[in-house]
Order: sequence, then structure tokens, then C-alpha cells
Amino acid sequence: GVPVSITGIFTDPSSTDTHSFAWTVTRNGSPYLTATTLALIFTPDDQGTYVATLTVTDSDNAVDTKSFMITAANVAPRATINLPTQAYEGSNTIIFAALLDSPADLAAGLRFSIDVGNDGSFEIVDSLLTSTNIVLPDQGTVDLLIRVKDKDGASRDYLRTLNAVNAAPTATLALSPLGTLQEGDVSRSVQFTNQSDPSTLDFAAGFTYSYDLDGDGAFEITNVTSTSQPVSFSQDGSFTVRGRIHDGDGGYSEYSLPITVQNVAPQIVSFTGASSGHEGSSVAFSGTVADPGADTLTARAVVTRTAVANDLGVEIPVNIQGNNTFSFAYVFDNDVLGGYDVTLFVSDGTVLVQQAVHVLVDNVAPTVLPQTNA
Repeated sequence: GVPVSITGIFTDPSSTDTHSFAWTVTRNGSPYLTATTLALIFTPDDQGTYVATLTVTDSDNAVDTKSFMITAANVAPRATINLPTQAYEGSNTIIFAALLDSPADLAAGLRFSIDVGNDGSFEIVDSLLTSTNIVLPDQGTVDLLIRVKDKDGASRDYLRTLNAVNAAPTATLALSPLGTLQEGDVSRSVQFTNQSDPSTLDFAAGFTYSYDLDGDGAFEITNVTSTSQPVSFSQDGSFTVRGRIHDGDGGYSEYSLPITVQNVAPQIVSFTGASSGHEGSSVAFSGTVADPGADTLTARAVVTRTAVANDLGVEIPVNIQGNNTFSFAYVFDNDVLGGYDVTLFVSDGTVLVQQAVHVLVDNVAPTVLPQTNA
């Protein structure tokens, strides 16, 4: 890589002869270059033994030749080492730029080795890549011994230091089992899976978890080792559960899990009443309702004549007690062919369910009241 300059000197007794010049240069016995000037300048492109031979010929074809031997020693390569602006535990990229060596060595490719920790053991050996990833096992200060070597074995070492900061762990937060969540369902949980950390030491030490199960921003459960927590909602709607995964160095990642809770229809657990009655007499009805969630239930009953199509009937208000029971009574004022249907309607505000009981009403003979003569 260093220019070589040779100036030929000759004498000739004749002052009238003219002269021509021919240089031949070999490298390690193989032709390397030629020139036709008296002064020769060339740059060896690789180490080796160079022989430069000058032949001077006069106008009478008289010739003289002399050779010169030049030994070109190998020079260790150089490189600019670009470290990451901020190093993190885990994978980091080192870039080798501004490579400097002989053209032959550069064409053959330089080799890069990296000893992470400068402990005598190279994690990367003779890589031809000018962009290389190294793995830092944990946060903190790490020394790097970086070696740049050419094809002939000449090498140059560089000592660099990285200050790695902690990198947060990652995971997947999902509903388990997967599927639609219904109000009142207590069989489901939110669960962390696919845990990962760039630091092998942090991963081996394990993680802790925090949970905000009602999505209010306050984590009710903090820094526990359980990867899952039961979750249930008493109302339908859209909710957000938050979770954090923590490593032992204080790093964490937070995840938001939107959950849509579906409404579940209320249930008429029981609805009973006398199947027959007498006109003019009260018939009692009672029962129990339920809702998987915490919906406020409302109810009403409608009495219609069974044999009359599209009968609008009579609506009766029904009051549901705090224990989800109800009772009401109705006086049938007339017997009709086919009897009556008493239909209970229960609503949670979204879904309406119904159930009917059939009542036959008997005719009752009229009663003649005693007469008083004036």
C-alpha cells in the first residue's frame, strides 16, 4: 500500500545514440506490471517479493539489463468501529467502516472477531460481515475486544466499552380460554404467554406480573409470580384489562386488552299458578327470575283469551323483589271458551323473555238474593 519509486540511471559512450526503456515487474515470480519510462513508480497491492527489471536499448540495438528486488511487508488492516449510540442488554449491532488495507486484502475481505467481555473467548470469529450483532447478557458496562484481520493473518486489536441499559421484557396478554366473554362468566382469566427478555440472565431469573382488572388505571394486583388472574364482568359492555410484565431490574412492558362482554338473557326460573279458577275469584301467581349478570330486571304479565286471535288482553304490573321472586294475583271476571293465557315478560333492558301458564275459568251460577216485601 506504500508507493515505490525507482529511477533508472545509465551511461553510453556514444553521445549520439538514442535509447528506449522497458521495465518488467514480477510479484513472487509472476508478472505484475510493465512500464516504458526511465522512472518507475508503483504501489504494491499485496505483500510479497517484487523484482523490477530495467532494460535499456540504444539505437544500435545494444541492450543492458539490471534488476532490483523490493520486499513488501504485510501491514495490519485498520477500520472505524461504529458502536450503537445506546446499547441495550440483548442484541446490539456493530458496524465496521472506513476499512483500510491493501487492495488485494480488501478484495479478499477482512475478518472481524469480537470478544464480548474481553475474557479471552471470542463469541464472533473471523466474520466477513461488516455489520455484526453481538449479544450482551445483562445491563451494565461491558468491555469489547475487537480484532480486524486480513487474509494474510495480520491483525489489529481495538478495545471498546459499551454501557448497556436494561431492556424491558415482552409477552402476550390474552383472554384464556379464547372466545367471547359473557356477563357473569367466572370461568375465564387473563393470561401472559410468550414471555421473552433480551437478557438471558433476566429470563432465567423469571418475571413478575401486575394486573389492573377493571381498567381504571390502578393495578389491584402487583408484582406476583402468577401468569394469570381470573376475570369476570357483571355487566355487558366494552372493558379494558391492563397487565404488566416485570423483570428483576425494574424494566416492564404494559399491555392493554380490550374485552367485549356480551349480554346474557335473563331466566324465568319458575312461574306457577293455579291451572283453574272460578269466575269472580282471584288466582295467585308466583315465581323466581335470575340474571347471570347484575342487570336490573323488570317484569309484567298479560292476560289474554286463548281462543281469541290477537287478543290485546289485560296488562298486570309485576314487582320483582330483591331476592328475585315475584307474586301477583288476577280476578277472572268471566269464563270463556278455551280459558286464558297468563304470559310473564321479563326484561334486562336488552333482551325480553317470556313464559305462559294456562288457566281454565269455570262458570259460577248466579245467586238470588232474598227479597224483602215492603
